Amino acid sequence: MKNLLITRFQNALAVLMTVAVLFSCNQVETFEIDDLNLNQEVLDRDGVTLTALNPNFMDFLNVYQVDACENFCIIPDDPTTYHVLSGRETYNPQIYVDYSVYHDDEKIYYNFTIGASNSSSPTIASVNGVPVGETSYSIEFDLPEDWEGCDLVERSFTVVRAGGGGGATGLTIETAYRLIPICVEEPDDLCPEDFSYERSGDDNNTILFKFTPKASLDFAEIQITTPQIADWESLDGKNYEEFGAGANGGLRWIGDLVCGEEITFELRFTPEACGQGNPNVNLVSTFNVKDLGGNKLTGQPIRSECISG
Repeated sequence: MKNLLITRFQNALAVLMTVAVLFSCNQVETFEIDDLNLNQEVLDRDGVTLTALNPNFMDFLNVYQVDACENFCIIPDDPTTYHVLSGRETYNPQIYVDYSVYHDDEKIYYNFTIGASNSSSPTIASVNGVPVGETSYSIEFDLPEDWEGCDLVERSFTVVRAGGGGGATGLTIETAYRLIPICVEEPDDLCPEDFSYERSGDDNNTILFKFTPKASLDFAEIQITTPQIADWESLDGKNYEEFGAGANGGLRWIGDLVCGEEITFELRFTPEACGQGNPNVNLVSTFNVKDLGGNKLTGQPIRSECISG
């Protein structure tokens, strides 16, 4: 059985490897989780369109670059499991370049397509000095042999256009992509895995997590993402450290897990102060067990009422 926690982009991924076509004009953007509606298929905000890929992915779309590489994996010979990072840069309000980035186990691929919202017919004159003379251009680079999931690959491309008025104009596109790990085979002698949580104590903000791992793991890392809290308190005697944006980033616990043996985590959270027009906040959006399948908290995040200022 493979760990196939994957995002299946629905934009002609079957032809990913053979054509230099862009699959969407979606930008990687930061979205508050409150803006995401699990029942809608497309979210529009500030001119950016974000397609709802599947409900479980919606909880952490706002931190794609980190959460995707920590929670998902790809199968090298299955392009439908690839994660495509795509965006748009403009020369002017009418002329633009759409780009996309993805990778397999050996290479990282970059696609560029020039377009116009008027009747002009621009072409790509060159990319980083390489003559093109077409509307689309693709380039690939070998990945290092020792690459790992979440490694950051940054590249800059200068795309010079021709036609469409305005002469030869250069546009610089900066790309940053965190590599998605390869799916690995799991042993057949796994223990039954279980995860649940419940609210405990006298208030609604104390959460008891229960996790039974499917395999033993020394120095396991569990990350609890806490996007909208002001403070937290450990009630179980375990040592946690903050990561990311402090309390608003998340909590990390490192320790040993035993196959089939339940372990609990009990924490009391202090919600953020109330913002305008929204009485609820997200205490926890992911419970990520690294190296053992990633995020266990699927569906809706754990929510609570905000604190009146």
